[in-house]
Amino acid sequence: MEGDITDREKRLRRRGVLRDEVNRIANERELERIKQRDRDIEMKQLSELERQRIEQIEKRRKASHDKDEVNRLKEEEKLRQKQDDDQIRELKERRKALELEVHRMRETGIGIEFENDDEQGACGYEYRSGKRITEYQRDFDIYERNTDRGHTLITVDEYDKLDQLSNRFEGLSMWSNASEDTVDKELKWLDDKALQENCLNKVNSGDRIKMEREKVREHDDYGTRDKDQCDDELEDITNLEEQIVMMKLREMEMVKTIQMKTQLKEMKENERLREERKRIQTLRKQRSELEQSLFDKETIISQFDNEERLREERKRIQTLMKQRSELEQSLFDKETIISQFDNQPTRKQYHHVNKEEAKDSVDNNHKTFMIKPNIPKFSDPNQFNEWKVEIESILESNIYHKEILRQAIRNAISGKPRKVLTTLRPTATSEEILQTLESNYGDIKSGEKLMEEYYNAQQEKDEDISAWGIRLEEIIQKKREDRLHSTMLDSTKNPHIPYTK
Repeated sequence: MEGDITDREKRLRRRGVLRDEVNRIANERELERIKQRDRDIEMKQLSELERQRIEQIEKRRKASHDKDEVNRLKEEEKLRQKQDDDQIRELKERRKALELEVHRMRETGIGIEFENDDEQGACGYEYRSGKRITEYQRDFDIYERNTDRGHTLITVDEYDKLDQLSNRFEGLSMWSNASEDTVDKELKWLDDKALQENCLNKVNSGDRIKMEREKVREHDDYGTRDKDQCDDELEDITNLEEQIVMMKLREMEMVKTIQMKTQLKEMKENERLREERKRIQTLRKQRSELEQSLFDKETIISQFDNEERLREERKRIQTLMKQRSELEQSLFDKETIISQFDNQPTRKQYHHVNKEEAKDSVDNNHKTFMIKPNIPKFSDPNQFNEWKVEIESILESNIYHKEILRQAIRNAISGKPRKVLTTLRPTATSEEILQTLESNYGDIKSGEKLMEEYYNAQQEKDEDISAWGIRLEEIIQKKREDRLHSTMLDSTKNPHIPYTK
């Protein structure tokens, strides 16, 4: 009996070890699958982050390029505006110079007063005005008359000559330290000197009167020519003023055009800046959303890792608790069996007492528990032998109350085998129930058939060495039970044949 229990415990322990190994391998595979899934998720997230980073770099590069382009356009616009300003300034200076020149021409009045007056009829003497007419004085008188009338003899094409004349007068004023009075006196002295020389040569000439008359006639012709020339000069001045007005209008139009262009460029620049600000705000918002999404994903991953660790811890704790309960149950069974063997009477005592007395003594020595045993379910007829071994082990232990054990066995039977219970009486014992089930679902092979099956047993392709060994042990156990059964039958027929286990 001790050897049978030891073999059974070995088989149970071996089955438990194999089951634990299978569970461990399944758990490792499941854990590896979960880790692989987490790695795939992390790789996808990393690839997405890398794509977003590259996209942000491209956007920043594009923004930098746009900024450089805007700065270049700004510089070009500033240069163009500077050129326009220089042109406007040049036009303004030119207009101012023209206005000053016209004003100077209008306000310039040059009169030469001679200190020595000669008699009328002398050379260079004007009878109508009573003044001496020299070449310089005649030119000054023409300019004075034109200035009083608001006319000028200078046309647009003659402004270069006027500039040369102005430069000449400026050169004279620059290189001479004399004042204007001194210059006038010198000019008068030169005129007087030239007039005296002419008078000395022609004062006693017989043609003086004729020459004077020719001079008067020439002066009259000059006056007529002067009038015609004044009309031409008036027309030239009118044309010049019209040109100046047109220049002013053109200048105003250019200023307005430049102002409009400047305003339009400022509006475009402001619009571009607003769009740039909006784009920057959108990018910042997208960046914050990406950061928040990344943070949420990291939080979810951490929570998932924590939950996975908690599940693993729970599984490990449940496994440890189950192992602890199994060990406690095994220890309790062993202690019960040891106590049973310690309190069991010797074989000699069994020979001197009756069976009823021995049974009463065993019942008195072993106190049964009033708790419900944990019996596995029996629903598949192919698993009858395993279930029968468990029930026989519980019956042999004698630690549970008979009625509770009988009711637990009846409740453990389910499915098709439960119909067997309808053929039994309600008060059938556990042994009767087990015997009826064995007659219906037990192995009825003979000993020779079992031996033949034992010797012909081969390891199958999908069967490992442990399963094959367990199958051989089951065949041997069936053979042993068959021999035991036959021995018991022989002992009942012939009392002289001893019964041994």
